[in-house]
Amino acid sequence: MFNNRYAGITLQQMYIFTIAARYENFRITAEKTHITQATVSRNIALLEEQTGLILFVRHNQKVRLTRAGKQLAEDWEKILDDFHRTANAAFALQRGEVNKLTIGDYDTTSMDAYLLPAVHQFEQQYPDTDVTIIRRHPEIIISDMSENRYDLSFAMAVTKDDTFHDDHLIVETIYELKPKLVISKKHELFAQESLSFQDLLSYDVILLNGPQYEGYNKKARTILAGCGFKNNRFYTEDPYDIAIELQRKNRFAVLDELFAPDGKENFRYIDVPDCGVNFGIQIVYSRDNTNPWLPKFIRLAKDVIASTIFIGSDAVADSNSARTVLLSAATSSPEVSKYL
Repeated sequence: MFNNRYAGITLQQMYIFTIAARYENFRITAEKTHITQATVSRNIALLEEQTGLILFVRHNQKVRLTRAGKQLAEDWEKILDDFHRTANAAFALQRGEVNKLTIGDYDTTSMDAYLLPAVHQFEQQYPDTDVTIIRRHPEIIISDMSENRYDLSFAMAVTKDDTFHDDHLIVETIYELKPKLVISKKHELFAQESLSFQDLLSYDVILLNGPQYEGYNKKARTILAGCGFKNNRFYTEDPYDIAIELQRKNRFAVLDELFAPDGKENFRYIDVPDCGVNFGIQIVYSRDNTNPWLPKFIRLAKDVIASTIFIGSDAVADSNSARTVLLSAATSSPEVSKYL
């Protein structure tokens, strides 16, 4: 329910506050917003009165953002970005300018497990919208996204700041991926009743062969290093042969919900503890994008992806809406492809 206490807060106040929070300096805020320093001070004081929050600590003519102020500034930045984008999108829709959505995606991952279910549902809800998926090497996707060649792109990254470094782009991690170690039933530890990642510290690791899998290999090495794996030998294999290689020798692989061989009877999954590694599925889009279908797709994708990801060999959703592909690209061609 809306609180009347906040009824008088304006977008201008929100904007001035977020700039003040960013610089923690009212003089610089005045310069950035093209108003006087006194006006900045009055706006912040009024905002504190309206919200009942202490947003800044003032001492010796300096200001420091409080914890409450920091949280509010982060949330309001998102609200203002959303307002700007959705308002522009509505004007574009009114002018009848857009009826398509272009999505960039890494060609080193299986889009079956995350992107295709979202696109399928989006096209069912909005059948008049033409959705195109472009699969290319991560470096090309990153470069193209910086040049606004897509409405949004999907990425896989070890950390939030691992891929895109462009102030006009918004990067959101919409699904945290939980890594697992996997061994086959031919591994000598497969039948061990209690098995942890520490039991595998002395065994060899399978990585992927080819420059297109550099992102995955980096992620795997980062996870292993964070968990104490230091002296393991690494073998690179073709992604389509990993399931076979796991069954031939006492090796293991680092997998996650997107990359996992199916079948409990043939493979065993070992949880990896929190080793300070944060990675997941990201969506990236421009702050200035006015495509009216973009915010609709983002909202839908967040809901769909959270309900269709596979965990190991266990599906958390209807198997008809998503499936796993063992460490492989869903399409062999990086060219433009229309989802069918």
